[in-house]
Amino acid sequence: MFAEAVLEEANGSPAFVFIQDYHFGLLPRILKRLNPQLVIGQFWHIPWPHNDTFRTFPWKRELLEGLLGNDLLGFQLPCHCRNFLKTVNSNLEAHVDYDLRHVRMRGYETAVRAFPISIDFDEHVRRASGTDVPIATAEWRAALGHIPEILGIGIDRIDYTKGIPERLDALGVLFQEHPEYIGRLTFVQVGVPSRTAISDYHQLNNQLCARVTEINRRGRSDHGSRSSSFVASSIKLP
Repeated sequence: MFAEAVLEEANGSPAFVFIQDYHFGLLPRILKRLNPQLVIGQFWHIPWPHNDTFRTFPWKRELLEGLLGNDLLGFQLPCHCRNFLKTVNSNLEAHVDYDLRHVRMRGYETAVRAFPISIDFDEHVRRASGTDVPIATAEWRAALGHIPEILGIGIDRIDYTKGIPERLDALGVLFQEHPEYIGRLTFVQVGVPSRTAISDYHQLNNQLCARVTEINRRGRSDHGSRSSSFVASSIKLP
């Protein structure tokens, strides 16, 4: 479906196609086969594994050939580029040039490059020095009800890839094994709703809220007079 949409937009003419992320690993080869005039670039947002891990993947040949339909394939780190080149060299009959970081196969060449994701540092410094930050800080402190000795913050989409349940489990273990942190540590988890129409994501949101309730309830029952301190040292999900 995505290939058909792109090909319809290009209408048989030369065009540049920029593909985002791992969902479309097979798309570049399909496009290149049906319209060789396309210049295709793709950025792979997640780490590329070592060949010892990748070799267990049942469809490794299909995925690699799909990605090699790109003229330019980007990863976040140079080590991910090296891992990709090694997996290609180990699984396909292709010429891999580690120095130039490109792959040649069946007359096509794919450049493999690292493009570390960054931010506009100067702009963030400017905004952090502005008048809005103290106001927002005061609002957060008012919402927490106290100024914590230790403040932990998590800001994530509510997505199974973010490891939020494991993070909450770790906090539960910390409070259980080291109750001296109750009243000293406040952890605030900002959870941004994501794909709530999908049942698995909806269930994840319910699971997180239930886990927060369980941690706070356990703190109140296990620590009696210190319960108010534990409530203040809670995890907050919008």
